[in-house]
Amino acid sequence: MGQPAVQEIAVGTLKKLSAIRERIDATFNALRDIEGASEREEARMATVIDLLGIGRPSVEILIEYLEDEDWLVREAAADLLGKIGDVRAVIPLMKRLEHDKDTGVKELAIKALGLIGDSRPTQLYLDAIPIRPLRVYAMEALAKIKDVGVLTPYKDIFDRLRTDRDGLVAYNAGLIADKLEAILTMENQTQEEDSKHD
Repeated sequence: MGQPAVQEIAVGTLKKLSAIRERIDATFNALRDIEGASEREEARMATVIDLLGIGRPSVEILIEYLEDEDWLVREAAADLLGKIGDVRAVIPLMKRLEHDKDTGVKELAIKALGLIGDSRPTQLYLDAIPIRPLRVYAMEALAKIKDVGVLTPYKDIFDRLRTDRDGLVAYNAGLIADKLEAILTMENQTQEEDSKHD
């Protein structure tokens, strides 16, 4: 920090972070002031569009807002974190999904986690399948997990859900089951080739 060039960069970075915090704080404060259900939903979407351009530098601040008293602010924070797609948000979003009392916040937490594609929330997704408002989002999130192999122990569940009455649940279950079938087929072929060489 004794070097002027480094000091100048550090001061500039701190100013940018301060400006980002001020912009997010002001936007979320304005969101809290909106009354009326339809107006609040429109304001939430506008907030997400407005703040999305900040990107990764906003992640830590948005994680703090996942704990806000206002459910609409928590929804907006979860929505933004999913669209940004930073893995730092996975654990805080899992906490929201597991403990939040508001179904809308849980829905947006599941959607956000699905966009990130991390496998850590797998059990939370599986637990959410029987919950009507969350089941489609849970199945979509499961279908977006990048490391599909972690779902192998649950193949029977996905095979069963292929015939679910809800078309989106059945579709996503089919996608997952097909991927798992391909993995198992490849593993069997590899084992057969290995046993031939022994």
